[in-house]
Amino acid sequence: MKKLFFIPLILGIGIGFNSCNLGDTGNVTTYPAFPAVVDFNSSMGGISIGTPFGVFAAPSLKDVYPGDCLFLYQFTIDYDHQPSTEFYTATNIVKESVDQSYLEQRSFIELYDNTIPINAMEGVASVNYNGKFFIYASVRDKVPNFRMIYNYEEQETNGVKNLYVIASSVASSSEDIASIHAFDLLDLIYSEGRDTTLTYSGFSIEQRYIKANLKYLSKYTEGAEPEYKNANDQSAPFFISILKGY
Repeated sequence: MKKLFFIPLILGIGIGFNSCNLGDTGNVTTYPAFPAVVDFNSSMGGISIGTPFGVFAAPSLKDVYPGDCLFLYQFTIDYDHQPSTEFYTATNIVKESVDQSYLEQRSFIELYDNTIPINAMEGVASVNYNGKFFIYASVRDKVPNFRMIYNYEEQETNGVKNLYVIASSVASSSEDIASIHAFDLLDLIYSEGRDTTLTYSGFSIEQRYIKANLKYLSKYTEGAEPEYKNANDQSAPFFISILKGY
């Protein structure tokens, strides 16, 4: 069953993270709610979590597997009580599982039956997500079925791809409900991405990336034609990347 999250949509979440306010108390930082992706990191001794704030060891997570997607309501880094000087370990993790799907690559967009309008959407991208891309959506359904489609026949503008999200009703609601879902874009990044080297705090990191607009079906015209709305500003497409060689 799809998990529901009764949280507000986070404005501008997919564009930048430098403006986030962290809960600092002495040498302890409690990070705000954000998605994360589970991985196995041998240099950290086992299970780790990739977040927009970095990759952290997470030995307290016992019921997860590499590739799992999570929503972290919070997690803490206690800088005074770290088991290693080589990496940071997250504690006090409050999480929920997030459903995920593969990107559909087609030469057309097939809506099928019972496709419902999406009232609002935002996206979350991070190089630490290993090719996963998260969406927040507001839909009048308790457990909507989300799909993401990339039409490879569509003409690109300035190398920016369009990713279309649609939702089918499973358990309709009279009110908008906030949901979160993840999509695996790794194949698309590998096959059609570009390579680049970016510098963070003096360190050069090789990445492979795509740029994409996130579009969602917002309504139907009087002629019953689907109308799509952009979740991002056209001048600021999502930068969705993976570490080179991942």
